[in-house]
Amino acid sequence: MVEYGYELFNDGGFSNITMNKIAKAGHFSIMSVYYAFNSKDDLENEILSIALGIFKSKLSYKTVSSVSNLNSRLLAAFKEVPGLLHEVIYNNEVVINRLTSIIAPLLADSVHTDIRTDLFLVCSTMSLTQNIDLKIKSQKMLKIIESMTKNLNPILCPDDNEPEKLQA
Repeated sequence: MVEYGYELFNDGGFSNITMNKIAKAGHFSIMSVYYAFNSKDDLENEILSIALGIFKSKLSYKTVSSVSNLNSRLLAAFKEVPGLLHEVIYNNEVVINRLTSIIAPLLADSVHTDIRTDLFLVCSTMSLTQNIDLKIKSQKMLKIIESMTKNLNPILCPDDNEPEKLQA
């Protein structure tokens, strides 16, 4: 059951997960899902543990010497677990705090960065360059994100020329 929840998570974050969707995806009865997990929170905690484990395994644990080095590692890790990307974009504090605690030990003493800001910028850039639907309705917010990521794109995504424009 967790596998189906994990797939749904990677297709749209926690907002994409319901007990009914998991039951339908796995051809289970809804009662079976509730028997295995007392609540959606229990299921989400299990999925988050798996997602963070995969994310952590994709990061090299050699200390990073620059912010751009950190960002390239984050890009690679988020590609493996896109559900985490959605949660960072939507400012899920639990996920952001857990990711921060995973990333902090990677930073060399000489690297001074706000990990939370880096997480948001990396995820925003990935969303723009991969056409991930952020469902952002504010044109002003879209322009701010595009402006921030335009300058960061050569650092974060050296193989891409320019992020594609989002549409509200």
